[in-house]
Amino acid sequence: MVDWKTDTKPDYEHLCMAFLETYALDLKKALVENGMSEKKAEPFIETAVFCLAMIFDQGRIRLSEKPFKPVLGFRDQVGQIDNGPRVKKFDLHDYAIGMVSSAFDGNDW
Repeated sequence: MVDWKTDTKPDYEHLCMAFLETYALDLKKALVENGMSEKKAEPFIETAVFCLAMIFDQGRIRLSEKPFKPVLGFRDQVGQIDNGPRVKKFDLHDYAIGMVSSAFDGNDW
């Protein structure tokens, strides 16, 4: 995960990866606290994280017949919008399974 103490200006891609890993860790905690084993939880979490990432990558939401595309944005600790530099285009879903694996094996990317 991005070390917020040393990486003072993480790029948008790493912020997105940290978001996916944090989401996976939160799902893991909730499922385990409710009696699901980690072994059973992992494939469920992979699917949930992948689906969420696909919504950001390709999803559209219709409201009052108008389409909207969800976007993932970040604010820094003082509330300033900070999406970091966008070095390259990437698809969030390409990182989904890896971030779930990171949540389960504890390895930083």
